[in-house]
Formats: sequence, C-alpha cells, structure tokens
Amino acid sequence: MLGKRSPGIGVEQLLDKSLTGAFLMQTYGAEKRIRLDVPAEHAQKNVRSFFLRNGRLLDPSTLGEHAQLAAMIGEHADDLNPTVMLVRFGESGGKTEVTVRAFAKEGMQKQHSAERAVGLLEDFLTGADGVLDAILKEFDL
Repeated sequence: MLGKRSPGIGVEQLLDKSLTGAFLMQTYGAEKRIRLDVPAEHAQKNVRSFFLRNGRLLDPSTLGEHAQLAAMIGEHADDLNPTVMLVRFGESGGKTEVTVRAFAKEGMQKQHSAERAVGLLEDFLTGADGVLDAILKEFDL
C-alpha cells in the first residue's frame, strides 16, 4: 500500500470539491497490482463495468496522473469517502497486470477509503465479491 499524500493537482481539486471542508483533510492513497489470467481487453471491460456501477468515469488526462481509466467512486456512499481511482493495464502472455491507485480525503477518524476502494475493485475483478457465485447459483451452473 502507498502512503502517498500528494497526487496530481487534478485529483486534489476533484477531492476538494467532493467533500465539505476537504481542504482541512489530508489526502491518503493506496496502490496495488492485481494479476489476472485474462487478456487486457477483458480486464478493461470489467474495470469499466465496476466504475459505472459504483461511480462515474473521469477523463484521466485532466487529473495530472498517468492512467488509462479513471473514476470517482463513493460520492453517494455513507461508508466510503469520495475516492479517485486510477487504473493502468499491462499484458504479457495472455495475462494482465492491473495497477490501481486510489486517493481519498480523510479526516480525524480515518475510514481508509482509498484502501477499501482498491479492495472492492480487486474483489470484483477476482470474483471474491460473490457476484459471480450468485449468477452461477441463479442459473444452477
């Protein structure tokens, strides 16, 4: 995990606009590399699906950080501060490495939103969130 507190200026501006009094809070980040046994195109579709389901897509070029996909999630969640997520993909031999960076503002009582957001994405991509199991059970597969 990354303890970075100085993401790109575009990320900071988005986070400052997303929370009342955000300028009084510190930005904390998390980073993780997730290895998947699927092609990069498939991984990109899954990440985009996760972002559309949990937040809104952002234009990565405006954030001052290098990313292929970006989103803000948690804006309307009670248990997660608004979190900017940046994702890059690398493919080798039919396997994909997804690099995820997340940034969230945290106050005195830290919710560890960036770390939790990365965990939610990892669970979604690896099937550990139970969604795939529920679909298979529904169709008796």
